[in-house]
Amino acid sequence: MTMTQDLKKNAVGLFLFSSVLANCSTSRVAEGFDQPNKIEPANQVSGSNVDDGQLESQPKSNGTATESIKLEGAMLKTIDSTAVSAQVAGVLSDATLKEGALVKKGQSLAKIHDASVRMKLQQLKLQLDIARFKKDNTIDKQVASKNREVAEKEYERAVLANQRVPNTYPLNEVDRLKLVAERSRLEEERADYNMQMAALEAEVTSSEYTQTEELLSRHSIVSPVEGLIVAVEKKLGEWVEPGTEVYRIVRTDTLRIEGLIPVSVDDGNLIGRTAKIELIRGENRDYFFGKVAFVSPDVNPVNSLVRVFVEVDNPGRKLRPGLQVRAEIIPAETRDQGGIP
Repeated sequence: MTMTQDLKKNAVGLFLFSSVLANCSTSRVAEGFDQPNKIEPANQVSGSNVDDGQLESQPKSNGTATESIKLEGAMLKTIDSTAVSAQVAGVLSDATLKEGALVKKGQSLAKIHDASVRMKLQQLKLQLDIARFKKDNTIDKQVASKNREVAEKEYERAVLANQRVPNTYPLNEVDRLKLVAERSRLEEERADYNMQMAALEAEVTSSEYTQTEELLSRHSIVSPVEGLIVAVEKKLGEWVEPGTEVYRIVRTDTLRIEGLIPVSVDDGNLIGRTAKIELIRGENRDYFFGKVAFVSPDVNPVNSLVRVFVEVDNPGRKLRPGLQVRAEIIPAETRDQGGIP
């Protein structure tokens, strides 16, 4: 009996607990706790609070065409660095230029000993004069022509005489005169041949003379560019071989500024744009203007930067390779307003 009474008590307790839970749920629904949240449109705005122009799309900015673009890490560098080398083997002579000397294109920098080449050139000059004299000499031609005319006339007279009076000239004499006439004709042809050979010999000697002149010119070390000597590798009296570097020359009248810009500001029309360069030396500031000459097609995948070259004239050589400067590509509209090259 005791167990039966306990089960009845537990059943009554569970029934009362379920009733309480049902009442609580009914009250929450009545108060709106279980109603779903209302989701309003994300961009919904009241028509009374928005102008008609706000609903239209805003025009996009022109970007790099109207804004300056600063170059990160801008540094001055040389455009050309030329190694001037010897072209022939020999002892270096007449080499007096030192580092820091300004040279022009075509200026002689040094020479390699060339005495033997000069003597060879003088000899060929004499041979060329002789060959040209022989080519222009017509004396042998004139003598052979006269001999032929005389021999032919003598032969013709003998033939005509025998036609009038037979056996005036013996047959063997007629044959001799004929042989003399033919020989004189061949002598004239040989004179023509000798003149042609003399002309060819003159051309050969002229070619040898030209080659020796070119060899002599290669004994001079000439600057191929205008610039500043920054290194002297060989001194006076040293032996050099073909290809031995003697001088190194850099171009300083025009320099290059290398820097980086974000790829997002490259609109594809930067080449030819004007760039402003600021050189700071203590409290002094100098300004220069250059042109964008190159925009790299490669983008750094880490920082999305693009390499840019700006070429700038260097009057007075105030700009020096290796200096860091401030550089920016100015807006195109600023350039069009005038006052900026």
